Amino acid sequence: MIQNERMKIRVKFSKTGSVKFLGHLDVMRYFQKAVRRAGLPVAYTEGYHPHQIMSFAAPLSVGTESVGEYFDMELAEPVDAFREGDVSEKVLCENGKDASLPFASLTSAKIKALFNAQMADGFRVLSVVWLPETQGRKLSAMASVAAARYRLLFDDADERFYFALKQAAEALFAMEHIPLRKETKKGETEYDLKPSLYECVVGRGGAAFHTDENAEKKIADTDKVPMTDTDKVPMTDTDNAPMTDMEKDTGLAMAAGRKKAAGTNTGIHMNEDAYENLVYLELLVNASGSGTGNVKPTVVAEEILSRGGLLPLQSSYRIVRLETYLEEAGRFLPLEAAGHVFP
Repeated sequence: MIQNERMKIRVKFSKTGSVKFLGHLDVMRYFQKAVRRAGLPVAYTEGYHPHQIMSFAAPLSVGTESVGEYFDMELAEPVDAFREGDVSEKVLCENGKDASLPFASLTSAKIKALFNAQMADGFRVLSVVWLPETQGRKLSAMASVAAARYRLLFDDADERFYFALKQAAEALFAMEHIPLRKETKKGETEYDLKPSLYECVVGRGGAAFHTDENAEKKIADTDKVPMTDTDKVPMTDTDNAPMTDMEKDTGLAMAAGRKKAAGTNTGIHMNEDAYENLVYLELLVNASGSGTGNVKPTVVAEEILSRGGLLPLQSSYRIVRLETYLEEAGRFLPLEAAGHVFP
């Protein structure tokens, strides 16, 4: 039994397809309504205008898709993870306001199912973990963010573009300093991008992806080391559910996460329909928001394209955030690594 008066959970979700055009505030309001419809015992602030205690990690830019978004929320009552019980079928129906929820029977899997029963196309909850208190203070998703991995997708790219992009990216990453200029409230200032650019990899080919709701979610360790072929998730299709056009359109070539541990299942799998002319640029960047943190992938991409003389040839691309990380003992781990799945 979790003895705290309130229980804090971290929810990981994906945002793909047309919902990528929703702004951050719209996404927040959407999940606030989803919580109410799902009948979850969310905690509220005190005062004249109470609101749900919910906080999101690094906001996603409009037009960017993601399979690694997070938010924290507090439940008003503790959850007994060891008592058996079934969530009322009423909760899984659209009319959540009449639902009566047995709090003590909630588990990670059931909270995930309650959310997904309310999700519109493009949103999908991927995992739910319980966040314990650490040294008397609860962990914060936003404060924990240290890095983010992005994949920029270039469609119908020829051989010349691939090699030119690869050469430009390697040349940029090999530089000791990468001086850039940016506009601030106090005027234009110069900063060095290099300390905030951890990885920069160009590849080609790809595959459609979908989330496997039946996969057991475990945490993949992540290091600041180049990825090898053995680190990539095998191209398998274990989910019987058909992929939607929006999921196929995203064209991810691999799942988020690095240095995949033995037996780890990321819950995101491949379909073997490869996109032959797809070229991608994968970036691992600082997303802490402190100093020169929170690097925008578009800034890095445009610098590479400009240096390679490719900007007029390929000025449009799709962006997908693969994962959002915290840093622990010199390693990058997915934000969900701070919590525990409750059975």
